[in-house]
Amino acid sequence: MVEQADGILNGNFAEGLRSLSPGSPARLDLAIQLLDVRAGAFVKLVDDIEHQKAFMVVLQEITLMTWSEFANFPFKDANLQSPDMQLCWERIGARVSYWKVEGFRRLAAKLAIPTTILAPSLSRRGYRSEVQSWMNEKQITTIALAAKRLAVSPDTLKSIMSSKGRARYSPETLSLVLEKIGLKVTE
Repeated sequence: MVEQADGILNGNFAEGLRSLSPGSPARLDLAIQLLDVRAGAFVKLVDDIEHQKAFMVVLQEITLMTWSEFANFPFKDANLQSPDMQLCWERIGARVSYWKVEGFRRLAAKLAIPTTILAPSLSRRGYRSEVQSWMNEKQITTIALAAKRLAVSPDTLKSIMSSKGRARYSPETLSLVLEKIGLKVTE
């Protein structure tokens, strides 16, 4: 993984990690950047289902490494009862979810599988990974900007992304948003 090593060295990640306080927001940002370098190198190896399965295992290890680099202690020692630690873990998890989707997208493209979904119903909730993938692809950094681009309110977009609470959108709105982010919706 020469590319991974080059990305890590060129990013001066080791020096950055040493200079930042363990558990700080800046260190979390840097650890997530390092996660992106690693996952980005490995996702390029996905060309069949076996490689995707292996990529998922590698992502688990990268997730634990990311936590250790952020907190400066292993995940097994983390106190996830702390709201701050919970939020940090969720940020790492959200980024890992993005890479899982990217692996499956790569696999679908290699196998020429269309990324079509059946007409959405309110029974499925939580399109967070799909929306975040679209936001990353379009380099949109905030929910507010994404909502504006999708012609919905920020609260509607948050509800579409969330798997919790009650749906604050109609099936038609969901279909329009999913189509705009590149998912083909069929009846």
